[in-house]
Amino acid sequence: RGAGREVVIGQSVPMRPEDMGKAVVVLRALSLSETQLKDEGAASIGQGLRNNTMLVNLVLDVNAITNVGMERLAEGLTHNSTLQSLRMRQNQVADQGMIEV
Repeated sequence: RGAGREVVIGQSVPMRPEDMGKAVVVLRALSLSETQLKDEGAASIGQGLRNNTMLVNLVLDVNAITNVGMERLAEGLTHNSTLQSLRMRQNQVADQGMIEV
C-alpha cells in the first residue's frame, strides 16, 4: 500500500490484480534525442511543461530546434518549477534562443 516503484520506460512491471486501475506512472526523466521534434515538437513540450509537476530531467539533443522552438519551450518553463535539467545539444539555437531559457 502506497509503496511506489521506480519504472524505466520500456520495462515490464508486474501488476497484482488488485492494483489494476490504480497504476500511476511518474515520469521523472525523459530523453527525446534524435526524434526530429523541430520547433513544433518543442512548442508541444513547452505546453506540457506548464502543468507538469514531476519531470526533473529532459534531454532534447539533435532535434533541429531553432530559436522559435526554444522561445515556446521557455514559455512553458516559466510555469514549471520542477524541471532541474534541460539538455539540448546539437540543435539550431543561437545565443538569443538560449537567453530565453
